[in-house]
Amino acid sequence: VLKTETEFIFENYIYPENAMTICFVDNRIDDRKDLIGAQWQSYRIISDRLTNSRPCEVVQRITEFDAETGKDVYYYNARIENKKGAALVVGGIPRDAIEIVNKSYTSDQHLRNGFRHPIHIPDEIFPVEWKNLGSEITDGVHNSVKD
Repeated sequence: VLKTETEFIFENYIYPENAMTICFVDNRIDDRKDLIGAQWQSYRIISDRLTNSRPCEVVQRITEFDAETGKDVYYYNARIENKKGAALVVGGIPRDAIEIVNKSYTSDQHLRNGFRHPIHIPDEIFPVEWKNLGSEITDGVHNSVKD
């Protein structure tokens, strides 16, 4: 269950400072003129999923009972900024379309004092056929590849 803006204020709850929420939405929200009443629409991911993600703030949580599973299902309304800089509230976003992620450059791999050490892999673990393939590759395909 994601926390809403109100819960952050009244319950004095915060995500870690390196965390943020992103919502996966249809990029057509950038073309919207009205900033109220946008509903989440399922979309097909064409390439990289992150191209359809953008930072968002959860404004409201809606709970619906799913009679088929006998469990509560959560939908969210979230404030999302479109590429023109206008903030609009998109309603009915399912939980699986919202993620909590690290802010850019705040994950452990970016620590200045992170432990880094070369990993040595012995040559003996690789088959001979894999070694020195450079001279046998023509047109980007190794000559061992058969049609």
